[in-house]
Amino acid sequence: MKNTNQITTDFIENRDIIKKAIKLESSYIYPVAANVFCAAGVKADADRLSTCKAIIKKDAGFASYLKGDVLPVLAAKLSVSADPEAMFEKVMNMYGILKNHFSRSEYLALLAALLAEKTSTEEADRIAARGRAIYDKMKKRASIPHIK
Repeated sequence: MKNTNQITTDFIENRDIIKKAIKLESSYIYPVAANVFCAAGVKADADRLSTCKAIIKKDAGFASYLKGDVLPVLAAKLSVSADPEAMFEKVMNMYGILKNHFSRSEYLALLAALLAEKTSTEEADRIAARGRAIYDKMKKRASIPHIK
């Protein structure tokens, strides 16, 4: 088991590697991406990150939210996967499913990456549909004036 000093050192090293591999992003997103590597128990690899960034840039559409502020986190998630290209294809599929139920956003792009790790396409569609139903109920309830 790693001690606190080692965990902190790994986190800082991962953050710095990500900063060098994926430049000019928000300074707030680098720690999130560094945590992806720490949670996976691996050290960031600048070359692999650059390759994953290139996969995202090549395959995501011109105005895709997959290339927005979540890019370092998405590249990190792809980087820790066994097959980054296959994983990105799954992320794109999940994003397409989510867009059928919600408006496009960077939050949706991040959710697509999380779903791609853990769910099948059919399960993702059920999750998205249920999430939309819950959202609609919350929105409807918020518009009803409360009677005291």
